[in-house]
Amino acid sequence: MFGNPYTACFQWTVQTLINMLDEYGVGQRVAFFHECNDYQEDALKAFGYVRRGCEDRRAISISFGSKGDFVPLQAADVLAYEGNHIIRDPDQTKHPSWGALDPEKDSIRLLHYGEGNMKNLISTLHAFRQKLFASGWDGKVV
Repeated sequence: MFGNPYTACFQWTVQTLINMLDEYGVGQRVAFFHECNDYQEDALKAFGYVRRGCEDRRAISISFGSKGDFVPLQAADVLAYEGNHIIRDPDQTKHPSWGALDPEKDSIRLLHYGEGNMKNLISTLHAFRQKLFASGWDGKVV
């Protein structure tokens, strides 16, 4: 239904960010940067799906480049690395780099599905699938 795991996670992440921005109002332009890698085609498909769903609310774009081209990609790697540590063991001491990314502890939202809330994930995916079928989706991954 969502393609490969990378595509599903990327689409979910972009959609989540757009939804968070919607909490602050409509109309802000958003530019996403994605590292050049083997998943560019998958990222473009997922991004295209999200863009079609929000084009009436905001303009979004995606660019591909290296960490040398887009320094924020380096920060994204640190965020992913540190977030992974926290998800795996929430009680462990957080590294100083985590604090540097969010010194006021009000900028990062860490979303995680695991044993404790897997029913929420399944329910959300099921509702999304039903919505796709209701809109005429034929069940094939595009």
